[in-house]
Amino acid sequence: ESEIVRAVAHFLFENPSPASLAYLFAWLEGGKGEPEVRAQVVSKALALSKTDMSTALHVLLPQLPGAVGDGLRWFSTGPTSESWRSVALEKLLELLLHPESVSWLQFEQAADLLRFPQAPVREKGIQRLKVELHDTRSTQELIDVLSTPSTQVKREQVVLLLLALESKGEAQYSFLAKWFETDPDPSLVFALLLSRRSIEGLDPFSVEAARYLIDKHLAPTVEQLEALASHPEALARALGYQYLDASVPAHRRILEAMIQVEPSSRVRDRLRQKLELADERLKGQGRK
Repeated sequence: ESEIVRAVAHFLFENPSPASLAYLFAWLEGGKGEPEVRAQVVSKALALSKTDMSTALHVLLPQLPGAVGDGLRWFSTGPTSESWRSVALEKLLELLLHPESVSWLQFEQAADLLRFPQAPVREKGIQRLKVELHDTRSTQELIDVLSTPSTQVKREQVVLLLLALESKGEAQYSFLAKWFETDPDPSLVFALLLSRRSIEGLDPFSVEAARYLIDKHLAPTVEQLEALASHPEALARALGYQYLDASVPAHRRILEAMIQVEPSSRVRDRLRQKLELADERLKGQGRK
């Protein structure tokens, strides 16, 4: 423990060195005791320090090892870093060390955290967004897509999209237009479109997503086509129908089912035509 005392003393009375910071942060990340207690240690040290810790840490960031150094660099880089600049260093450290409460997080910051590389910190953003966006099935699925590390999406795209979904009226359409101008990955848009299938009534995102995807190349699975066929948005269903091949048994079953429930009589007629054309081709092959 004497080494910890010496490391903290550097915070309080001297200019911190890379070695003392590295040791202290290693203890904070994986030492004995509760993370909250360790967070309080460094927060109090920062509050009492006679040196300009923010400046010192800024200089030493590239030299800091481990999750704390990586996290602080993440907050200070990229187009979305502006929203973190007004946050005190103590709060960022508390966030990195997983406190129980992060009620100070603003909406844009919580949205940005969905792309944070460390799962416990991502979870803080998820918890806050569930409150802000209402914890519905569609919200959970949307957040799952955006927070999955393998999802091809940029931090600024996540923030802009969630700002759009939080907005109402003309503001929402304006945000959505800006979001689609970022050329989001088609597979991302498709996954998000599927996540909106439980929303009743007009959903501007679903409308714009279906339009965006109409000329994109997708390779949907049978399960995804089934989900898309039951989407409340007509343009989304139309997108799914164009991928259905009536000569494929699994696709044929979807077409037959949708003929019974598709609201549009004109679309139902087109689905019947798909089946009839497939039957004619099959008969023609049989005569050869």
